[in-house]
Amino acid sequence: MNRKEFKHTRVKGSGDVMQKSLGVVIIVLFVSLIQPLFCAEEEAIEWTFEPHTDRSVHIKAVFLLGENYVSYEIVGLSRELWIKNLKTYEYDTKKSIESEVVYDSETDTQSVALTFDEPTPENFRFVLEFDASDFLREEEEKTFIFHWNFGSEADKFNSAVVVLPKDAELLEAEYKTPKKVEENEQVYVYYEGVSGPSKRFEFQLTFSSSGKGYIRLGERYEESEQYDQAISNYQKAKSFYNRFDLYKKDKPKILGELQDRIYAIQKMQADSEFEKGTDAFEQKDYKKAKSHFEKAESLYTIVKDTQGEASCQEKTQYEAENYEEAKESFSQAKNKYEELEDTEKVSECDEWITKCEEADLGLVFCILGIFIVLLWRRYS
Repeated sequence: MNRKEFKHTRVKGSGDVMQKSLGVVIIVLFVSLIQPLFCAEEEAIEWTFEPHTDRSVHIKAVFLLGENYVSYEIVGLSRELWIKNLKTYEYDTKKSIESEVVYDSETDTQSVALTFDEPTPENFRFVLEFDASDFLREEEEKTFIFHWNFGSEADKFNSAVVVLPKDAELLEAEYKTPKKVEENEQVYVYYEGVSGPSKRFEFQLTFSSSGKGYIRLGERYEESEQYDQAISNYQKAKSFYNRFDLYKKDKPKILGELQDRIYAIQKMQADSEFEKGTDAFEQKDYKKAKSHFEKAESLYTIVKDTQGEASCQEKTQYEAENYEEAKESFSQAKNKYEELEDTEKVSECDEWITKCEEADLGLVFCILGIFIVLLWRRYS
């Protein structure tokens, strides 16, 4: 009678643990903390990753084995990998498989050891599933990076899907181009590739929900007519998106649309300031009118509205000309009153000249100046 050879397989990990870098609130999912795995010859693996904003990641791997395995061990996992809620079970029946996490003090690593109830049949699949707590790295503006690096002793086919958190956008993809990206309520990023002794199944994703968040805040502020806050958030969104390549997106179009939103609000603000200036001008409050026109002109310059700039310049120039005319009229009147030795009128002209220099009373002073000149001509 032929004897069957039962297999006890250890799936090894190797390589240095990647250090967590500090600094973009980036969550970095490093399989480097698991360390690159090397799988057995008959093995193929399907990976599913679900990173979460609490700095954990849910990892699920479906292993395909040949027949007659009685045990299986994934070794060389970094001690920094905090494994919680470990589950191992048969893929088809969901029957639980005995497993444990074992620490090796000699290598300062840990492993996941599985023991099967009976030798595995051909094309046997089992599932390894766990949560890796405190595994992700945060950086500024809640931007997240996912990095996967996998190798094997022989050429093996790998497939993976990364399910991004709700509202997250895929910003960049490095090392390997995704096979496809699906965007519905969540973004699903799919990869395929071969690992082997001299090749790695490696990819990296950058993603975040911050850009969408800034835009939503901007829209809310705009709806409630809090325009400065709306502009601030649109500018933050523009600055945020400008930092990244924006995978499979039209970056110039996105940045242009955000700038158009900003310009639209600033144009509205400019029109409002111009209207306020016109109202103040008609009420002969020239100082207030000038302030509004200057604000309007500044905003028209930003949005490149040359017609609006010209209108403001026309208004402010008109006031400036009246101001100078009034001051000149008072000065002429003062000289004549000095010739007439009318000290009372000289003193009155000095007061008006001082007021012209201290405040822009515009047309009012111009009229008063002309009136005084007329009085002088009458006396003379």
